[in-house]
Amino acid sequence: EQVVLRPEAGHELLRTSPGAPALQMRGLRLQGPVRVDGSHASFELCTFRDGQAIEGGALAVVGGGVVEATACNFTSNNATKGGALLVDGGEAHVAACRFNENSAASGGSALFVRSTIGEGVVLTDGTLLLSNTEPSITTVSGRVSYRLPAPQGRYIDAAGGNTQELSSGWAADYPLACAPGI
Repeated sequence: EQVVLRPEAGHELLRTSPGAPALQMRGLRLQGPVRVDGSHASFELCTFRDGQAIEGGALAVVGGGVVEATACNFTSNNATKGGALLVDGGEAHVAACRFNENSAASGGSALFVRSTIGEGVVLTDGTLLLSNTEPSITTVSGRVSYRLPAPQGRYIDAAGGNTQELSSGWAADYPLACAPGI
């Protein structure tokens, strides 16, 4: 059974501070915004659902923060910017995650990137964006890339390589679906 964590209405569920020890979370259901500020956090097999905030409805990575998300689901989160995930001066490695039915009034229903450090935001290992409001990815500045493998039946435009650099304006679903029979 999954543990469910939910804050009082209008509050963050969790906030880390610069210099805080590394945070590791596994198998939790998080129903409120998490803010990683200047520290390191890893989430494995977690569900981020029904989070609401002005920026980063589920997760905000700011001020030099670094996040690793593996096999997580981001579902039905909402924010003005970054319905599911907002990165502002941070780095995020997202592997085998699913972003589904997230929304953002000012763009980036799945991902809003204001600026990045290090490798920026790297989506990989079959990460899938489905049924988010458009655009699902909004980038002001910084680096966002998708590294193969893509989910079965989906593709990226890697031009002979294994990584596609992403910019603003991606449709609700990404990677793109292959044509039937291909």
